[in-house]
This record gives sequence, structure tokens and C-alpha cells, in this order.
Amino acid sequence: MIVRLEWTQWFLFVFAVVASTYLAGSLDARNRAKVTRFFFLFAVGLGLMFIEDAGDIRHVISSEVQLQF
Repeated sequence: MIVRLEWTQWFLFVFAVVASTYLAGSLDARNRAKVTRFFFLFAVGLGLMFIEDAGDIRHVISSEVQLQF
């Protein structure tokens, strides 16, 4: 059950990133700079959240830091 829930969450992350990127691109053609910037930054932020959630990067960084110190 938990695996399906995580897959759904990842799918929704990717869908939101693609939708935000599409909106940023389509609004850029209409010269809406502030809204375009918002959706672009939103897509980048969600993309980073997806990478962190799916890859557990904080655990890798934590183990590497513990090995160094």
C-alpha cells in the first residue's frame, strides 16, 4: 500500500513539474514576466523535491558527512 502511495506522489510531482513548465512557457509568449517566473521557479522547486523524495539524497549526504568527520 505504501509503495503505491509513493508512486502516486511521484507521479503527481512529475505531472505538476510538467504542467508548471508548460504554463511558464505558454505565458512567456504573452509577456507575463512575473507569472512566468513564478511557474518556472515552482517547477524547479517541485523538481528538486521530487529528486530528494525519490532518491533520498539527504541520507546519502548524511552518510558521506559522517564518513568524513
